[in-house]
Amino acid sequence: KLVHLNISNTTAEAIPDYTFSQKKNLVRIDLPKGLKKIGQRAFSGCNKLGGTLLLPPQVTSIEYGAFIDCEHLTRVKAEGNKITTIGDNLFGTDKNKLIYK
Repeated sequence: KLVHLNISNTTAEAIPDYTFSQKKNLVRIDLPKGLKKIGQRAFSGCNKLGGTLLLPPQVTSIEYGAFIDCEHLTRVKAEGNKITTIGDNLFGTDKNKLIYK
C-alpha cells in the first residue's frame, strides 16, 4: 500500500503512461527535480492524492488525463512557464486545477 513516494532525488525525466495509475492509497508524491514529462493517465485513479502537487520548473509536457479521478488534488502548481504540451482532460471533469507560479 503505497502512501508516500519521494522520487525527488532520482534522475528521471519522465513519468511514463499509467505508472502510478490506480494507486488508491497514494496520498503524496515528491517529483524528480529534472522531470520534463508526465505521461498519459500517469496518476489517474489516485483518489487520495491530495493538496497541491508542485511540478518542477523543467516540466514541458503533461499528457492526456494525467490526473483523472484525483478528486482530493486541489491544484497542480507549475513553476515557470515551460509547459508547451497540455493534454485533454487532465483532471477529468474538474477544470482550472493547473496554475502557474
